[in-house]
Amino acid sequence: MSDDELAMPNAKCWRKLLDLEIKKILDLEAPIPIVSLVATNATANTNIVCVDPTKTTPLTAKHPPCIWRIYVVLATSGVFSVIRQVGGTLNTELMNQGVALTAGAGYMFDVLVDQGERMDFQTSVTGVISKLSVVEKDDAK
Repeated sequence: MSDDELAMPNAKCWRKLLDLEIKKILDLEAPIPIVSLVATNATANTNIVCVDPTKTTPLTAKHPPCIWRIYVVLATSGVFSVIRQVGGTLNTELMNQGVALTAGAGYMFDVLVDQGERMDFQTSVTGVISKLSVVEKDDAK
């Protein structure tokens, strides 16, 4: 008997469908850029992205729940924080266990972002943010 005679009916169609479904599962979405700042002035304990006092935390996730990967380099040593707003409540989350980041060193943090949350960032010192990059990753499953 040939292989074609032993194959199950519609095997080619089933194989194509299986390949498409496996591809969906294995393919991670490309990261979505949220923020990209270079050589930006920051004031101590003031939102970095949106300093407008009428808009406390402007950033929202595109596909929550998700992970935001944050890369930050401060020109002046200071504590870097995530400001999370849920409804009318603001929460300050100190990154790096609340220990000041070393000036000129790169740090990376992963933060979970849920539906309805609005985010911004702060540093405890006035200075320059050499680099702040935030991307949304679709791997919080």
